Parts: sequence; C-alpha cells; structure tokens
Amino acid sequence: MITAFLKRRWWLTQNRILSSITLALVVPVILYISIVSVMNNVIRRSIDGIPYEHWVFPGLVMIVAIIGLFPLLYRDFFDLRIHRRILQPITLTPISKVEIVAGIVITAIIESITYVVIGIAVLSILISTSFTLLNYITIIFYLILFNGVMANAFVSVGLLTDRVTTYMFIILGFIIFIMFGSGIIVELEFYPSLMSNFFSNLPTSVLMRGLRSGLFFNRFDWVSVVYPLIVTAVWFGINSIIFKIKSKQ
Repeated sequence: MITAFLKRRWWLTQNRILSSITLALVVPVILYISIVSVMNNVIRRSIDGIPYEHWVFPGLVMIVAIIGLFPLLYRDFFDLRIHRRILQPITLTPISKVEIVAGIVITAIIESITYVVIGIAVLSILISTSFTLLNYITIIFYLILFNGVMANAFVSVGLLTDRVTTYMFIILGFIIFIMFGSGIIVELEFYPSLMSNFFSNLPTSVLMRGLRSGLFFNRFDWVSVVYPLIVTAVWFGINSIIFKIKSKQ
C-alpha cells in the first residue's frame, strides 16, 4: 500500500522537483538572515550557556520541515477534497480510510525529510557547529516525530474547513503558535511562568526539549519520544474517523 502511495508521490513530485529543490536551498538562507543574524545580537547564549546559533539550529530545521510538509498535505486534504478531484476516486477504492490517510501522511513526511536534509546541509554551511553524524541522525529522528504531530494538525484543519481564507488563517495562526510556543526560536523561560508552564507541556515543546537535551547534554528522555507518539497515534485515529465521515458527503 505504501509503495503505491510512494509512486503517486514521486509522480506528483516530478512536476515540481526543480522548484522544490530551489525552495529547500533558499528557505534556510532566509531563516538564517531573518532569525539567526537578528536574534544572535539580542540573545548571545541560551540559559544553559549554549551559543544561540547552535541552540536555534534544530529549531530552524523544524521550520524547514513545516514549510516542506504543509503544501503536500494542503493539496491532498484540502484542495483536492473541496474540488472533488483525485482524492475522491481514491476513497472509492477497496483501501480502507485509515490506510489512505496513513499512506498520504507517511509519504508526505518522507518527501519533506528529503527537503530537510538539503536544508540541514545549507544550515551547516551557514552555521559552524560541532554536530557529529549521530547528532544529525538524532535530529532526523526527532524530526519524524515532529512531522507526525504537525501532519495531524494540517490534516485536521484540511478536513474540517471548506474555505481557503479560513484554512489559511487557521494554519498561519497555528504555525506561529508552534514556532513561538514550542521553544523553536526562543526559550520558553522568557515567557511569564503561567504561559511557560502551558507551552512546556505541548508535545512539540517536549520534542524540542528532548532533542536539545540529546544534542547538547547527551541525555535521552523517553518522555520526549513516547508522549508525542501517543498524541500522534490518538490524533491520527481521530483524523481517520473525520476523513471517513467527510468522504461520504
């Protein structure tokens, strides 16, 4: 089943491969100029004494992942659904609705990871770090978990909204919320204690905390893996139910 969706994903990618690679090369540069070059003059080091450009590196990778993942799921779960194009015939196949959602989401995550790998290479040139191969593997591992949470959010919004303006407004607000509420750009300790406590319990925040703990202190936190996995699994089940209901309408 996954093989069929991978072939479909590759067929779709071939039509825009040049623009996708260009985007993967340009986005990290824009992020570096707009975030690192500015914030590095404001926040020299993190609370734990880590240089800001090193501390924010995994956060920039997650932003690249969001930018790479969003258009893939927007197309399948919103654009094609409301226009009743390619996605509609897929729902009429013997494949279960759970398998359809899983196939589309997994292949979208795989494609986004290829863009992220390019982004990591560009960021590694712009930011001089001492990351080892194991560190990069750790980043990719947590990236997959992060993409799992974000993919479910994009799917939910795509299935529950029918207007482009509403969809874009919600997605933009959600992405900004995740960027500033998950410790991607700034540490949560800078917020008032009530907000900091709330943000620190978000699955994306737990992921980022676990990732940086592994990168900079060589500590592995099982909670940072299990908690997001549970959230992703439950959310995926809910999305499958929503998709089944929507496909009957």
